[in-house]
Amino acid sequence: MRNEKLQKNYTLRQLYQMAQPKHFEIAAAALLCWLSVLPVTNAALQLNVADAMFLHGSFIGTLGYLLAGLYLVRFRPERSQLRENAMIFWLASLLLWSCVSTALAADRSRALLGDWHRLDGLTSYFLYGGIFLLANRVRTPRYRGWVLHTFLGTAAVMCLLCAVNWTPLMNFLGMESDKAVFYNQNHFGYYLTLAWTAAAGVFTAGTQSRKQSAFLLGTLAAVSVCLVRCRTLGALIAVLCGAALLVVFTWFLDRTRVRRAAVAILLSAAVFAACSTQLWDLRQEAKTLTQDIAVTISGEQSGDESGEANMVGSPGNGRLILWKYGVQFITEKPLFGYGPENLGVEYLRYLDDADVSSRPHNELIQIAACLGVPALIFYCLAMWCLLWLFIRRYRAMNLSVLGLYCTVFAYLVSSLFGNSMIYTTPFFFLFLGLCFSAGKALPSGGAQPAVPENAES
Repeated sequence: MRNEKLQKNYTLRQLYQMAQPKHFEIAAAALLCWLSVLPVTNAALQLNVADAMFLHGSFIGTLGYLLAGLYLVRFRPERSQLRENAMIFWLASLLLWSCVSTALAADRSRALLGDWHRLDGLTSYFLYGGIFLLANRVRTPRYRGWVLHTFLGTAAVMCLLCAVNWTPLMNFLGMESDKAVFYNQNHFGYYLTLAWTAAAGVFTAGTQSRKQSAFLLGTLAAVSVCLVRCRTLGALIAVLCGAALLVVFTWFLDRTRVRRAAVAILLSAAVFAACSTQLWDLRQEAKTLTQDIAVTISGEQSGDESGEANMVGSPGNGRLILWKYGVQFITEKPLFGYGPENLGVEYLRYLDDADVSSRPHNELIQIAACLGVPALIFYCLAMWCLLWLFIRRYRAMNLSVLGLYCTVFAYLVSSLFGNSMIYTTPFFFLFLGLCFSAGKALPSGGAQPAVPENAES
């Protein structure tokens, strides 16, 4: 009887009507695993990582919208479910507002597709939305574990290659030890922020075998080496904030796991200290930051902008100057902004190099200056929904979900000093969706989770 059933030819409509939520979840997890391995596979195939991420990511994001639509038609949500998905409403509002801003931009082509360097225009915004919807569909710890371990495995391979730095292989892959497959060190730092915090969160949860724990510790060590090599202060600050949040909330949720968090942090600190003595002068970084603040203040007082323009030319410098003019752009067009990727011409009014100073290097200022203050409000409301979900479900929170919250928080800190990029921002929305989905899966109130934590491994 079973063989006859398997051999029966079903139409697509019949297969769709037979589909269960689990099938949609497996499909979403598989697509996210594909996204996670793209940085390494693109390098192995000797593809331009940004172009390949844009093409593959657009396809994956489109499937994300298709999968979400098919799921909604197949399983119509109840009114209570719509209320708990307020975060999706605010992100959708942000996306729609971005469409209007793009239509009103001076350079619509640039606003739609982005520049050659970042490929981060309205098209990419839709890509990020599709990835978020895919991650939002993954609610079971087992399938969430697939995505996390695939992402961490890819990060481990990439960081190990950079740590070993074998010249023939690195040349073949088009990688450099201080920026891997990315265009510069700052972009590598955004990726490392996600990788370190996610690995530390999974290790602290303690749901792995000994081999998996050894793999996670090795990943943390390799990522720590790369944090030194890329010399990105914003990423280091973000990792420290994520680590602090992980320790504090682990103490309140499960004090027996604090030791594991301490092991992850101490191992990373030891590796970082051993490598930074030769590769990164943190005192010089602090001195540069102090000079940056001084020049910004003096330029503002005296009206002399020549010193400011000279400072922006070096990677990691001049952030405060870019922020100052970014805020000014917000006041000039507060409703819809200048449009995605349309700030370069505006910065040329004050600074000489539009390649370096086409963005404020602060995501909040960037959203408001490019898309308008309402867009920033929508973004902040979406993040508030995630925080409110944490507050409501705190008593049922487990360390696996806490690790996702710490990862999102760490990236948000790094975004205060950096840019959204086509090959790093998709991973933020991957973790944002996983975090939101995992939080919703927790029971409200003080009840215990229905699915044990160790199901993730």
